[in-house]
Amino acid sequence: MLRTYGVTHTHIRLARLGEIIDSVTVTEAAMPDYSPATNWTKLSDSIGALTDMPERGSRVDVMKTVGGHRELRSRISLGPASRKITFTQEDQDELIRELLTMSGKIDTSAATDVGDYVEYNPFGGTLDGVKGWFHFQQYNQDNELVHMEVAWGELMLDGGVKFGDEVTKPSLELTLFPNALSVARDYRPTASSS
Repeated sequence: MLRTYGVTHTHIRLARLGEIIDSVTVTEAAMPDYSPATNWTKLSDSIGALTDMPERGSRVDVMKTVGGHRELRSRISLGPASRKITFTQEDQDELIRELLTMSGKIDTSAATDVGDYVEYNPFGGTLDGVKGWFHFQQYNQDNELVHMEVAWGELMLDGGVKFGDEVTKPSLELTLFPNALSVARDYRPTASSS
């Protein structure tokens, strides 16, 4: 049995749909490897509270009439299962700006010096979120890796972005979908007991 003291922080990286990573064009059916990790885009250095919620899809009860009485025979799930993961970021980056303005991917390679700016076209993208492979690493309070997962999904803003006197903390929603290439691993940290 793997026992951990819980997850205290999470790192999330993205291999975006259409990107070419180590000669692999990222699609739902083609996932690049994770070596080196810098090939994948890091979502944020500071992921806040994270909620992971499985969803089974809609369900239908199959009824049958027996002797004039209707009896429940089985339940059938319709549509694919998914997982909704919501989390906050402690900072705002080009990915947040892209989702907020629906601009499509924002290229920041030209902005190399302080004071440089990046120009992009608001509403130049689609209303869809950012699709791709998402790589999670979750750590316990002793900074030991306890869970790793790679799954296909779509990232969107969870509501809008609130600007005010406090630090802006955008809230994001990631929907993960079933895929035969997905993989998850749990690790036994040194602080575990059996």
